[in-house]
Amino acid sequence: MYQSHEIFGSKHIEVAVLVLINHQNRVLLTQRRCDVHLPDYWEFPGGKIESEETPKQALLREIQEELAYQPSQAQAWQKIDYQYPDFSVRLHIFKEHAEQPQVHSNEQQAMQWCAITELSNQQLPPANQGIVDALMQL
Repeated sequence: MYQSHEIFGSKHIEVAVLVLINHQNRVLLTQRRCDVHLPDYWEFPGGKIESEETPKQALLREIQEELAYQPSQAQAWQKIDYQYPDFSVRLHIFKEHAEQPQVHSNEQQAMQWCAITELSNQQLPPANQGIVDALMQL
Protein backbone atom coordinates (compact mmCIF):
# COMPACT_ATOMS: atom_id res chain seq x y z
CA MET A 1 0.00 0.00 0.00
CA TYR A 2 2.49 2.66 1.19
CA GLN A 3 6.22 2.20 1.03
CA SER A 4 9.44 3.69 -0.17
CA HIS A 5 9.73 3.34 -3.92
CA GLU A 6 11.44 4.83 -6.92
CA ILE A 7 9.67 7.58 -8.87
CA PHE A 8 11.42 8.56 -12.10
CA GLY A 9 14.76 7.42 -10.68
CA SER A 10 14.33 9.29 -7.40
CA LYS A 11 13.50 7.59 -4.12
CA HIS A 12 10.11 8.41 -2.59
CA ILE A 13 9.30 7.90 1.11
CA GLU A 14 5.92 7.98 2.83
CA VAL A 15 6.05 9.07 6.49
CA ALA A 16 3.48 9.28 9.29
CA VAL A 17 4.02 12.23 11.66
CA LEU A 18 2.38 13.21 14.95
CA VAL A 19 1.96 16.81 16.07
CA LEU A 20 1.33 16.26 19.78
CA ILE A 21 0.16 19.40 21.58
CA ASN A 22 0.01 19.54 25.37
CA HIS A 23 -2.04 21.68 27.79
CA GLN A 24 0.56 24.47 27.61
CA ASN A 25 0.14 24.69 23.83
CA ARG A 26 3.61 23.21 23.35
CA VAL A 27 4.46 20.60 20.73
CA LEU A 28 6.70 17.59 21.19
CA LEU A 29 9.90 17.48 19.15
CA THR A 30 12.41 14.65 19.02
CA GLN A 31 15.99 14.85 17.83
CA ARG A 32 17.07 12.83 14.80
CA ARG A 33 19.81 10.25 15.28
CA CYS A 34 23.33 11.05 14.11
CA ASP A 35 23.31 8.22 11.52
CA VAL A 36 20.31 9.41 9.45
CA HIS A 37 19.51 12.14 6.90
CA LEU A 38 19.69 15.56 8.59
CA PRO A 39 21.37 14.29 11.77
CA ASP A 40 20.62 16.09 15.03
CA TYR A 41 17.78 18.13 13.51
CA TRP A 42 14.62 18.37 15.61
CA GLU A 43 11.45 16.88 14.16
CA PHE A 44 7.90 15.93 14.94
CA PRO A 45 7.88 12.25 15.97
CA GLY A 46 6.86 9.53 13.54
CA GLY A 47 8.41 7.34 10.90
CA LYS A 48 8.25 5.52 7.61
CA ILE A 49 5.07 3.83 6.51
CA GLU A 50 5.79 0.17 5.80
CA SER A 51 4.20 -1.74 2.93
CA GLU A 52 0.67 -2.92 3.74
CA GLU A 53 0.30 -0.26 6.47
CA THR A 54 -2.08 2.67 6.39
CA PRO A 55 -0.71 6.02 7.56
CA LYS A 56 -2.69 5.69 10.82
CA GLN A 57 -1.37 2.19 11.49
CA ALA A 58 2.20 3.40 10.89
CA LEU A 59 1.64 6.37 13.18
CA LEU A 60 0.40 4.18 16.03
CA ARG A 61 3.29 1.72 15.58
CA GLU A 62 6.00 4.37 15.30
CA ILE A 63 4.80 6.46 18.25
CA GLN A 64 4.53 3.38 20.45
CA GLU A 65 8.05 2.29 19.42
CA GLU A 66 9.63 5.73 19.84
CA LEU A 67 7.74 7.20 22.77
CA ALA A 68 5.89 4.36 24.55
CA TYR A 69 2.80 6.46 23.91
CA GLN A 70 -0.45 5.39 22.31
CA PRO A 71 -2.18 8.29 20.53
CA SER A 72 -5.89 7.96 21.28
CA GLN A 73 -7.30 11.05 19.59
CA ALA A 74 -4.90 11.62 16.69
CA GLN A 75 -6.75 13.04 13.71
CA ALA A 76 -5.50 13.22 10.13
CA TRP A 77 -4.61 16.87 9.66
CA GLN A 78 -2.70 17.48 6.45
CA LYS A 79 -0.33 16.03 3.87
CA ILE A 80 2.86 17.67 2.74
CA ASP A 81 4.93 16.69 -0.28
CA TYR A 82 8.54 17.83 -0.28
CA GLN A 83 11.38 17.26 -2.75
CA TYR A 84 14.87 16.99 -1.29
CA PRO A 85 17.79 16.91 -3.76
CA ASP A 86 18.04 13.11 -3.70
CA PHE A 87 14.55 11.92 -2.70
CA SER A 88 10.97 13.03 -2.19
CA VAL A 89 8.85 12.61 0.90
CA ARG A 90 5.14 12.72 1.61
CA LEU A 91 4.29 13.51 5.22
CA HIS A 92 0.94 12.21 6.47
CA ILE A 93 0.42 14.51 9.44
CA PHE A 94 -1.80 13.73 12.40
CA LYS A 95 -2.58 16.13 15.23
CA GLU A 96 -3.52 15.31 18.82
CA HIS A 97 -4.21 17.56 21.79
CA ALA A 98 -3.52 15.84 25.11
CA GLU A 99 -3.56 17.44 28.56
CA GLN A 100 -0.39 15.85 29.94
CA PRO A 101 0.75 13.08 27.62
CA GLN A 102 3.16 10.64 29.22
CA VAL A 103 5.94 10.11 26.69
CA HIS A 104 9.20 8.23 27.19
CA SER A 105 12.23 8.20 24.90
CA ASN A 106 12.39 4.48 24.06
CA GLU A 107 15.18 5.09 21.54
CA GLN A 108 17.18 7.41 23.82
CA GLN A 109 16.70 10.35 21.49
CA ALA A 110 16.52 13.83 23.00
CA MET A 111 13.02 15.27 23.33
CA GLN A 112 11.64 18.71 24.10
CA TRP A 113 8.30 20.45 24.45
CA CYS A 114 8.53 23.58 22.32
CA ALA A 115 6.22 26.58 22.29
CA ILE A 116 4.60 26.92 18.88
CA THR A 117 5.87 30.50 18.71
CA GLU A 118 9.44 29.21 19.18
CA LEU A 119 9.37 26.59 16.41
CA SER A 120 11.02 28.96 13.94
CA ASN A 121 14.07 29.00 16.24
CA GLN A 122 14.51 25.22 15.98
CA GLN A 123 16.58 23.43 13.35
CA LEU A 124 13.81 21.42 11.65
CA PRO A 125 13.91 19.48 8.37
CA PRO A 126 12.76 21.68 5.45
CA ALA A 127 9.81 19.33 4.85
CA ASN A 128 8.47 20.34 8.29
CA GLN A 129 8.08 24.02 7.39
CA GLY A 130 4.49 23.50 6.25
CA ILE A 131 3.63 22.05 9.66
CA VAL A 132 5.16 25.07 11.40
CA ASP A 133 3.28 27.45 9.11
CA ALA A 134 -0.04 25.68 9.83
CA LEU A 135 0.59 25.66 13.58
CA MET A 136 1.26 29.40 13.54
CA GLN A 137 -2.26 29.87 12.13
CA LEU A 138 -3.95 28.04 15.01
